[in-house]
Amino acid sequence: HLNPLVQVAKGLNAEGIQSSIISYDSVLPYLEKNHPELNFISLGKSPLEENSFENFLEDISSSKSWFKSGIKLIKPLQDIWPYYFDGLDQIITERGKPDLLIIDYPAAASFDIADKYEIPYIVNNADILNVLPANLIPYKKNVPLLMAPKPGSQMNFLDNFYTYIVRIIMIKIVAKTLSKKINKFRTERGLEVIDIINRLKEKPIFINSSFGLEYPQNI
Repeated sequence: HLNPLVQVAKGLNAEGIQSSIISYDSVLPYLEKNHPELNFISLGKSPLEENSFENFLEDISSSKSWFKSGIKLIKPLQDIWPYYFDGLDQIITERGKPDLLIIDYPAAASFDIADKYEIPYIVNNADILNVLPANLIPYKKNVPLLMAPKPGSQMNFLDNFYTYIVRIIMIKIVAKTLSKKINKFRTERGLEVIDIINRLKEKPIFINSSFGLEYPQNI
């Protein structure tokens, strides 16, 4: 997820637009070695233990079930929200608000910071299309889920049916878990309750990954 944002930052810099990458300290050695020209703003140490989180990512990446992996991802996304939001809040308080945010799709707290300070933003999805929920990207035959065991060209009727059902179920699960938790965090910080599931409907989204587009469609 870092590399696509690095390319966006380099592209903006090349156009004379000042940009910075905001993340945890764990990415700094990579940036200093490979992209020392980029400005980095630190959120401090990640609240997730680096070794245990790496093992967690390895576990869900090796799973053949996108559904199970998706369920497992909900908790760390909940856990990290307060640290990310409060860290960004402090940075903006100290440095002033930027003109634009380009937000990595899983970084949910960044959307809420953008709401608080009324900062326009663009979403960067560094994964395949079906990582986005079904209300943002409509169903399309032969488009695999993340970590699916088959490419789209080999999907049969059952694979497509499973994909369709899982995407619908995931929206309902997120609505009952992650959305409720995020709205709880929002109200604790003086922000109003919103429809988390549909808040990105009118937002521009980059599909910015090594996977490319799985099918031709205007999005």
